[in-house]
Amino acid sequence: MKTPIDAATQLAITTLSKQAPAATDLAKQFKAAGFKLALVGGPVRDAILGRLNITTTLGDTDSDGDFDALYSLGARSFSVWNASTGSQVFDSKNELDVKAKELAIYDDARSDDKSVEPESICLGKVGGKNIVIVGLERVDAFAIYDITNPTSPVFIKMYKTGDAPEGIIFIPASKSPIKQSLIVTSSENDGLVKIYKTTKL
Repeated sequence: MKTPIDAATQLAITTLSKQAPAATDLAKQFKAAGFKLALVGGPVRDAILGRLNITTTLGDTDSDGDFDALYSLGARSFSVWNASTGSQVFDSKNELDVKAKELAIYDDARSDDKSVEPESICLGKVGGKNIVIVGLERVDAFAIYDITNPTSPVFIKMYKTGDAPEGIIFIPASKSPIKQSLIVTSSENDGLVKIYKTTKL
């Protein structure tokens, strides 16, 4: 009678077979000789998880020395916190990834390592809207959200920038030389400074 295989184990077997077909042949030889083959550590981890970074401070839920759950590091979303209570009231989860993919600027090679990597953030007000501008280093873009209701921000638009935007500032219309609100980005890899009008928000 065969032992049922859970979904996670099946995924590991399928992925490893595709990534390292020699492991399948080796496992068959071990089985024929009456042994079980167990590959652990670096090669298996890399074949299945790639460069996914996880924390070692969480995940051992039963204190037996192995990980029962994996907790990846952040850098995929932005969050809104209540300054009075310290509680999180919103997190964008994977929406920045999704919007970057829709714009055809998502770098799938980054999926396992920080993804779009929100790097900078600033706040502004355009008309009656409170907005947040989130700089995304790894997809060379920034996203704008309407945060007038901070517990339910609404995505407005994503714009391409120079290569690896690091700095981002909002200039209100009252301080702008053209009397229109502006967004200014600076990018570290190509040294570009770009200025965007907010008239289309």
